[in-house]
Amino acid sequence: MKNIKSFIPFFIAVFLLFGCSKVKDYLKSFEKSSENAWEETSAEDADVNKVAFYNKYIDVMNSLSPYVDNFQKTYYESIPEPSSLTAKNYISFAGAQVSLSFMESEIKKHKRSFFEGGELSKLELKNTVMKNEIENSFKEYLAAVETYYSDAFRVYEYYKDNNYKDDLPKAKVLDRDIKEKYAGYNTRFESFKSVLKKYKPLRKLKNPDDYSNNDEKAAVIMQNTVETTMDDAEKFYEKFSAVEMTTDITELKAELETFMKTFDNNRSKVLSAPFSEKSFYLKNSFEDYFSKMVYYFTNAAGELFKKMDKGNINQKEFGNAYDNAKNYYNYMVQAYNSTITILNSFRVY
Repeated sequence: MKNIKSFIPFFIAVFLLFGCSKVKDYLKSFEKSSENAWEETSAEDADVNKVAFYNKYIDVMNSLSPYVDNFQKTYYESIPEPSSLTAKNYISFAGAQVSLSFMESEIKKHKRSFFEGGELSKLELKNTVMKNEIENSFKEYLAAVETYYSDAFRVYEYYKDNNYKDDLPKAKVLDRDIKEKYAGYNTRFESFKSVLKKYKPLRKLKNPDDYSNNDEKAAVIMQNTVETTMDDAEKFYEKFSAVEMTTDITELKAELETFMKTFDNNRSKVLSAPFSEKSFYLKNSFEDYFSKMVYYFTNAAGELFKKMDKGNINQKEFGNAYDNAKNYYNYMVQAYNSTITILNSFRVY
């Protein structure tokens, strides 16, 4: 199986630089599979193209959703409520241009790829049900992103260079429209996500004791930890993503604590695994990238719970903390994809 493409590191840096974005249940079920993850036995189900097809559309989601979510988050953080907007307000909305520009680029790229003979149009699959279902859902999702982009561009043009001061009442219309389009985008995202989840590859853990070579053994210990962590994170995140301001989070806090303790224990096993000079870069990647993203996510979720426990949290404060945790979950998924790619390419000579 081909190595799985990781999300471009530059994009990750851009998002970390410009702040977190609202990611509505972003990628909670879509961690990429490792080699030999499909466990079906028939010739049809063993078609390696299924994995490549699935992973390609995961890449599509990785490349579109963050820009929509980051623009909306920037809008929430930078733009006051229309009812309180005055010509005296100072508004800095320049950061939104980054998301808007990348959004436009990705929309064009995927439209050409699917509708104009590009890579997506050439993907082959024996399972026509899977192919048609994913492709139809993708087209609806892409259309929703494009619709959102049109309104996002209008919003950006209105607020840049203080243009809003010439027509203050227009802010209310734009606010209504961008929120409606974002809700529509989330609906299509949910649908696309649900379709992809049906075809999610299964992961199968390996036994480190089956490997006599220390480097291979260490790599297996690391891969098992990464796989297990994402499985556990997905279970927690499924409940976390449904949290609202009035949710009783007692059970969730206990589950987060359990998740963190389990990861800390498994992380210790990786750090003490028998890596040699040949494989030490794997350990560094785990410690410096994947582990950090896990802790960023758990810390963000914990911060949200603290704010909720204190009470008197308003909708904007809740939304910002909630979005922050969801976005770091997305970064953790990206770190998982990158780490699995490195592990799959590791060879002992």
